[in-house]
Amino acid sequence: MEISDTFDKISPDNPLKRVLVVDDSRSQRVTLKALLKSAGYDVLTAEDGEQALAIIGDNPPSFIISDWIMPGISGPELCRQIRKNHPDGNIYLILLTSKSDKADVSAGLRAGADDFLSKPLHKEELFARMQSGLRIVELQQGLINRNDELDRAHLRLRAIHDQLEDDLRAAAKLQQVYIPPEYHQFDQWSIATVYKPCAFIGGDLVGYFPVSADEIGIYSIDVAGHGVSSALKTVTLAQSLNPYDPWANLAFEPTSDGQLRLREPDELMTELNRRHQDDSETDQYFTMVYAIVNRKTCKVRMCQAGHPNPVLLHQDGSVEYVGEGGVPVGLFSFAEYDTIEFDLQKKDRLFLYSDGITECERPDGSLWDEEGLSELFARKAGENLEKFPSCLIEEMSKVHGADDFSDDVSGVLIDLWPDDRWPVEHCQAAA
Repeated sequence: MEISDTFDKISPDNPLKRVLVVDDSRSQRVTLKALLKSAGYDVLTAEDGEQALAIIGDNPPSFIISDWIMPGISGPELCRQIRKNHPDGNIYLILLTSKSDKADVSAGLRAGADDFLSKPLHKEELFARMQSGLRIVELQQGLINRNDELDRAHLRLRAIHDQLEDDLRAAAKLQQVYIPPEYHQFDQWSIATVYKPCAFIGGDLVGYFPVSADEIGIYSIDVAGHGVSSALKTVTLAQSLNPYDPWANLAFEPTSDGQLRLREPDELMTELNRRHQDDSETDQYFTMVYAIVNRKTCKVRMCQAGHPNPVLLHQDGSVEYVGEGGVPVGLFSFAEYDTIEFDLQKKDRLFLYSDGITECERPDGSLWDEEGLSELFARKAGENLEKFPSCLIEEMSKVHGADDFSDDVSGVLIDLWPDDRWPVEHCQAAA
């Protein structure tokens, strides 16, 4: 068994110029080796197919030139085994043959050959075939290298993506701190909240806080855009409307005598607009509706800033949309806001919500809209308030055909007097 050379010495000009010559004729091997070395190739020889497979091992050369007819493993069979053992290998296979029949050529190609050299061998044809093959090998190697680079880049991006997901999950937990529980009952106030961001974190915010013994402030906010910047804005706004410390809540204004004065809804909106003017250049404006509900007088004082019209859900299942639109907060320094006032009837519920609810898309692209929301309220007028959040999300999922909504979904629903103790003496509507 003859191994006339090794691949230890690689051409300094092109490491792809490695050739294995497989031929049972010693004179043919010597001739091919001499010609190829004169052209700058590193050449290894094998006298049959079995020896060739042993030499190739896990480190195949770029070129293999094999005689077609050999004892044991023929040239086409050698091609088949090489393709099977190295399916991803960048190997250019050339068969030496005196066959010129089209059927034979087709058989060689099906076996995995890339090209053919005719016998008797001609130097010029050999060099031309090798040069053509070298261009292909170099192109394939370039693609392999680029794919390797892409794989490495993908792994790096995957690691970054995983880290970002971990960070976003942590941020979502922090943001959740500022979202009230789905159901809360205190001091005869019964409140349900809905909050489902379209991603890990969202740009919606809902909340409430007591403003006096008989009044509660409730709000719904939708920051323009999505993602981290919008979520950070909601955290800032949640801190500005601190439900636990009136001194840290912009709904209250310190007075000169060291007391706190409750701002009217339009005053709060004006103050928020003043404070957030610096955000207009980054499109970090937001829509908002803020209402003060008085359970003693059964009146609501409300200011709307570009937010969807709130819903009054009456006991009989009918709904009434209230509000006048308004200008988003942080968009224009000259924006003016108004407080509107309306009365509540016995057993009314008030719902503030973001447009992610009414703009929920059906599979055909149409929107659920206020009509769909009204229809839901009509069917669920007497529904236990505690079940409302899950009921709404379930209904929207049916409408959308999935539960991965394209926008944040949020809302706050308040039931003033969930029991029968209704302040008749203060509410004409209860008569």
